[in-house]
Amino acid sequence: MALVTAFAAVALLLALSGIYGTMSYLTSRRKREIGIRMAVGATRQQVISLMMKRALRWTISGLLAGIGLSFSAARWSQSLLFEVPAQDVKVFVAAALLVLSAAAAATFIPSLRATRIDPLRAIRQD
Repeated sequence: MALVTAFAAVALLLALSGIYGTMSYLTSRRKREIGIRMAVGATRQQVISLMMKRALRWTISGLLAGIGLSFSAARWSQSLLFEVPAQDVKVFVAAALLVLSAAAAATFIPSLRATRIDPLRAIRQD
């Protein structure tokens, strides 16, 4: 059981680092768009809110698809488990909240960093 727990922890850590890296990369690639929005008059809060909404929309749709597939895979693996419920809702909710919070942090940190640059510098940068 300890070995399975260790593998699960490593898998979760890899998934979270992958989500963080992907969201951070996608957000940092939009520095020019952020610079244009800020040059036109958008505030930092508006830009961060826009970036968070876009990123979390993708994350939530991926979570819904993943939870659906997990529930179907859990039914299939029910016969392999001994005295453990295959569809433990608490575990699914905890994992979803962990992934959602990692995606939010991965989007917020680069968005905040991108709003601190000068809009003219972001527009000229290519």
